[in-house]
Amino acid sequence: MQTSMSICVFHISTRTGRSPETRFGENARGHMQSEVPFEYQAALDAVFAGARAGGPVTHACDVGSAVWRGVTDPAAPLRLPAGQDAEAMAAAQ
Repeated sequence: MQTSMSICVFHISTRTGRSPETRFGENARGHMQSEVPFEYQAALDAVFAGARAGGPVTHACDVGSAVWRGVTDPAAPLRLPAGQDAEAMAAAQ
């Protein structure tokens, strides 16, 4: 008896924003401990100030829903925003 297995590869890209309920930010901070060149410090400070300012965020279930849509909806775009903040960023582009 011969058996076969089909493996599907899904190329799904989700764009998420700030997600304080997850460890994404905590994990990223470890990669940002190096010294920033003086010329870029003001831009970096503005990015972090915006992240701390509040507003809409991405929840873990938002990412899961976007991935699920990408896998199950044939009409889904290749890039899906996940969460209110990512949806707002996508709409602004």
